[in-house]
Amino acid sequence: MIDFAFATSPQRSAEELFDLFIFNEKLNYVLKNYSPKALKFATAYLEELSSLRDQIWKTSFYSQGRIEQLHTNIEQQVRQTLGELKKCHYTFKEDFLSRIFKKMLIYFVSEEQFLVTKKSRGEYLDFSLDRSFDWIDEILGMNFTDSEETKPLDYPRERLYLNSGKGVQTNFGSIALILSLLDLQTSKVIFDLGSGFGRIGFFVGLLNQIHRFEGFEIVPDRVEKSNQIAKNFNLTPRVQFHCKDLTRDPIDYERADIFYLYDPFQDETYQRITERVRRVSRSKNIQVITKGNSKSFIAPMAQAEAWPKPIVLQDGNINIFKNYQTQ
Repeated sequence: MIDFAFATSPQRSAEELFDLFIFNEKLNYVLKNYSPKALKFATAYLEELSSLRDQIWKTSFYSQGRIEQLHTNIEQQVRQTLGELKKCHYTFKEDFLSRIFKKMLIYFVSEEQFLVTKKSRGEYLDFSLDRSFDWIDEILGMNFTDSEETKPLDYPRERLYLNSGKGVQTNFGSIALILSLLDLQTSKVIFDLGSGFGRIGFFVGLLNQIHRFEGFEIVPDRVEKSNQIAKNFNLTPRVQFHCKDLTRDPIDYERADIFYLYDPFQDETYQRITERVRRVSRSKNIQVITKGNSKSFIAPMAQAEAWPKPIVLQDGNINIFKNYQTQ
């Protein structure tokens, strides 16, 4: 058995749980792709750890059966720890998540570099933890159930993912990777256009206190829930969500330094947003992050405006555009 128990210190809880969780996800990969190569890939992470290495090596896992037993053991402890965390006061959870997010910034840059290197060598490794941190929603108290009054016909102009939950929210791993590559040394105003349930805002707000985040979402219920979580974690007024129809409602785009677009809009909305972003870019330095299909609208505009080439992540699924050269 691994000797891990819920700690009274947010620092210790965050650091140990993070290491334990990532190692267990790699064990899960070994179980699905059992081979000496996969085992080496998982255990290599242990060499960087201090608090867990000796305990885990003592289990001497060389067979699939022992790996599966260890994986089940750690998974149970992780779930137990999350259960304890949900009972904690918001100040404890705020400190805990802030530390988790900082570790995620480092980890996901490393993972992206690792996968890119593998691909450049002609090796394909079907592994990523970018969707493995959905449990953070439980600590935040996030509820993906839309109000029953929300119907597709209420918002005919946009592609609403009703009852879609986590599947269409930007995953926490991608958020960490994106934020690690943005220019955030000085205070910025970040606009999330189509903010859904607010994951990016919570990540930004809990990561540090120098940036202002504003999310714009057409579904009132999502905005209400997001603002309540921001209030619970003492993030307001730095983190706010507004109920806006981006095709009709006036929004002061000039206030933003960074724009994030996933893929929630119809072409008409994308065209309107792209034109507004173009105007802002002619008067100040901005950064624009696209995920999914939103690239097909921003990329032609960026090329026409002679912006530098974007930073391309996750095989092109994420692109970071800047209208200036990075020093």
